Amino acid sequence: MKRLLFVLLFPLTVAAQKNPFVLKGQIGQLGPDCHLYLTYASDGKTIHDTTHLQDGRFEFRGTINEVADALMILSTPQNEGTIPLDAIFFYIEKGTMEISGKDALVTAIFTAGQENLAYQELLARLKPIREKQRSIYRDYSSAPLEARHLPAFQASIAEDYGATRNEEKQVYLDFAVTHPNSVVSITALQWYANGLPDAKVRAVYDSLSMEVRSGARAKVFEKLLK
Repeated sequence: MKRLLFVLLFPLTVAAQKNPFVLKGQIGQLGPDCHLYLTYASDGKTIHDTTHLQDGRFEFRGTINEVADALMILSTPQNEGTIPLDAIFFYIEKGTMEISGKDALVTAIFTAGQENLAYQELLARLKPIREKQRSIYRDYSSAPLEARHLPAFQASIAEDYGATRNEEKQVYLDFAVTHPNSVVSITALQWYANGLPDAKVRAVYDSLSMEVRSGARAKVFEKLLK
């Protein structure tokens, strides 16, 4: 009887499992008048945490059920109230994550944390495409107003942007194919599909590991595939 109860309760124990994490790093030599604000989701709740830096060093600790989206903002006496914020989106994952930067959060890099290293890789692959898209936007916005209304000009801009979007989508697919054990692949497929998944997405999604596809993030995305 005891063994039967254990078998029945074990899935619930797994579902409620808390995974500890440590997020630590260093941003230059910033002092205690500089603060980091962290926001992430855990167990259906939004968690807000804050800490101040000591000689640039900081540390957050907590628990999560599974990999969660996170936002971290650095506030200093120099950038307080400025736009854009010195902020990054990343993932809270179990284990230890480490980040290092010279004097700003937005240019800092992760040096530990499997999912965040994968996310950095995806962003690095997208960087040259994003530069092309910004260049296209600059070409459009710098053109004389009368030129922007010309069908030929509009068609040229649309064609150029469409080409970069195709490059972008290929990056997403390639990343997911080569990272079947990363939840970042779900993010890549979401960005590829943009709400309109196709057969390519379904095939790549099915190739991801069972661990990735069993997560809440994947379950939400899977509903779009049906």
